[in-house]
Amino acid sequence: YLFKLTPNNLFPALNAFGLDKFLKSIGRDPTYIDLEANPPVGKDQPPDLASLVPSGSTVLPDLPEKTPSQDSSGNHPSAGNNSTAVTAKADKPSNAVQNVKEKSVNGVRPLIPSTDAGKFVEELLDRTSTLLLSEISEDSIKRHGGQLGAEVANNIKKCLREDLKNLA
Repeated sequence: YLFKLTPNNLFPALNAFGLDKFLKSIGRDPTYIDLEANPPVGKDQPPDLASLVPSGSTVLPDLPEKTPSQDSSGNHPSAGNNSTAVTAKADKPSNAVQNVKEKSVNGVRPLIPSTDAGKFVEELLDRTSTLLLSEISEDSIKRHGGQLGAEVANNIKKCLREDLKNLA
């Protein structure tokens, strides 16, 4: 046994087989390192743990840190136009919003696979482009006119929000 979850044994202990089975079920290969190794550590020398990782293990790339964009200052050219459009549309519900609700209820979509980042990004882009193309039609252009971009963006957010919440 590697460790026990509680001292009173209410939960089963996690063993190496169970850990291997769990890692394989989420798409990861089990890799073990020597936790009792004693790498040299000093004030100016951080521990080098790379030598402890087995050579056959998969190395995942570091995710880039999110940097604040220059557009976050709030100086968007269409920000003033959107606020008036939102207040005008608050009086009557939009047909496009009802269409989005019907699409999300009627068209059951499988969850986006989260085990591979590349597949996740491709699936997200495919779904976004499909939603974008389905939202833009001659009828919607006539209905929304200059506010079509904001309307389409809101509908896409509503559809993709459920998929992304399921992943969290």
